[in-house]
Amino acid sequence: MGRSTFAYMKGIIIYKGKYGATEQYANWLSAELDLPLVSADDISAEKLRIFDFVVLAGSVYIGKWMMRDWLKQNLSL
Repeated sequence: MGRSTFAYMKGIIIYKGKYGATEQYANWLSAELDLPLVSADDISAEKLRIFDFVVLAGSVYIGKWMMRDWLKQNLSL
């Protein structure tokens, strides 16, 4: 898909991290791509339904991807 295709799609960036670096990178992506940004702790399943695509940003802490549990809970959406 070219960049013009995404111009017609509604997306969101969802992040979860431990110390703030992931949030900073997600903020940069949000600004560059002009997409809304939200913490994984602050979004509900109902809100996700309005988006065509989701960008996940998660850190790895002690060998575990921080978005793993969130993704398992919301995968069926």
